[in-house]
Amino acid sequence: MKSAIIMHVDSPLFFQLAGELNLFLQHCPDLKQAELWLFYYQDKPSALPAINLDIGRIELIKANSRYLPEAFLQQLQQLQQQRNVELLLFNGDNLGGELATRLAYRLQGSSCLSVEKVALNDRQLTVDKAAYGNNLNATFTLKNAPYCLSIARRAARPANAITPPATWFETSTENNTDTGWIENVTLTVQPAQDQSKNADVVLAVGRGISHSLVSKLPDIAKTLGAYLGGSRPVALNGWVDINSMIGVSGARLAPKVCLVAGASGSAAFTAGICDSQFIIAINNDKNARIFTLADVAIVDDLEPVLLELDRLIKSDRSIKSE
Repeated sequence: MKSAIIMHVDSPLFFQLAGELNLFLQHCPDLKQAELWLFYYQDKPSALPAINLDIGRIELIKANSRYLPEAFLQQLQQLQQQRNVELLLFNGDNLGGELATRLAYRLQGSSCLSVEKVALNDRQLTVDKAAYGNNLNATFTLKNAPYCLSIARRAARPANAITPPATWFETSTENNTDTGWIENVTLTVQPAQDQSKNADVVLAVGRGISHSLVSKLPDIAKTLGAYLGGSRPVALNGWVDINSMIGVSGARLAPKVCLVAGASGSAAFTAGICDSQFIIAINNDKNARIFTLADVAIVDDLEPVLLELDRLIKSDRSIKSE
């Protein structure tokens, strides 16, 4: 099956997303070769990420906007038809997900987002992805080519930088899309969290947290002076930054104090916190596995405990400052 990987060289996460792609390719042995289609806005890339795949052709595509999907869709549609590509892989960021969905509609193909694995079977494509809040793994069969997929975000090392090849192809597609109806586009880049390895205090949350508490977690972590991280389901749900994932799929931390809230204690998660000097665990299940690792066990609903802890620390600081 002829395949293409689509990336944007102006993305601030260019090499990070390439690292996530390489991790995805490890689970897809049927993908052996692909073309690499690279969008750029002004300057051609001075370095490319190393992709763990046989890259048969590199296409450079000049876009007339930095991140506007409308600037890419028409060019992608034309290039897909010129190159007769059946499988198009996009990154798992917001732009990749939108392009995969909208391009599949234009091409009358199939799309699927946050894909963790693909396999070819009798010229049909099957994909694996998390479902029902990451509580189940689902397998879907996509019947209509071309297949436009975005890969699942996961914690991964950025891809190594390599020197671009001496020759690549400049795409001759035209983009006459009228974007005058779009009045304004604002791009917000979140700063990367790079303090995990040196953190003395870590607040590690599991999927037992409630939706009402998610927005309060950064403030609670700030009050505690803690680095905020989460289990894989929490990170994939977007409740904490994807780069803050803790466990075998993410970071392995060794803080002085680790406060674990709402995590059951799976082996995949505890591998990331087992080197902590002191562990405090909060869970409403007295038989939760996390308690076998904890120095202090609090059997209660985590939300009132965390909010009360936050209040007490702020109150104590207020008294000391008077």
